[in-house]
Amino acid sequence: MKIKSVIFLVATLGMCAFSCKTILLKKFNANQKFNFKTKEAYVEYLKANKFDTEMFIYPDSASYLRFIGNIESATVYYNSFVSDSISIKKSEFLKDNESCTGRISIEIEKILAMQPLVDTLLVLNTNISTNTFFYLNDNAAFKGVNTDKKLSIFLLHIYETGTYYNKLYREIEKVQQENKRDVDLYIISLAPVYWLKNK
Repeated sequence: MKIKSVIFLVATLGMCAFSCKTILLKKFNANQKFNFKTKEAYVEYLKANKFDTEMFIYPDSASYLRFIGNIESATVYYNSFVSDSISIKKSEFLKDNESCTGRISIEIEKILAMQPLVDTLLVLNTNISTNTFFYLNDNAAFKGVNTDKKLSIFLLHIYETGTYYNKLYREIEKVQQENKRDVDLYIISLAPVYWLKNK
């Protein structure tokens, strides 16, 4: 009798896990395929999802594989920089779960609250300018971190996750808008935008 109960419980949990995964995939439109033909079509998709596309940049073909290969783990928070070669050391709290949206928000808010930034949190030789980026809207070259600002926040946009992280993007955009004089925000598209045509 006990063995039958255990088998039933395992089967039920298995069905629940499959069912929950299916519901989540549908709810957030996850695992979607990046099949845009033009950059303009991709921009329209982002605008329809209420993104400010002016902050979107993407790596060129020569930087693409190197850049995505150097991303440490599945996260939408790439890092915060004070210059092209100085970034903020991620806290152990964030590193414990870099895909947790609540931890990312807390991390950024703590950094912004620091006046001035604590030297021990600054990390050298994390040079973002070893990659070539372009703005998605007009294909202009990204010139690098604005050192007149206290901080430049870089988030990652992973198309395949659908709308799962949209709430986090909104939260960080709101923080940036409230601190516009001190903070720049960029969203790096991890989709292979470089292969898309211009109209």
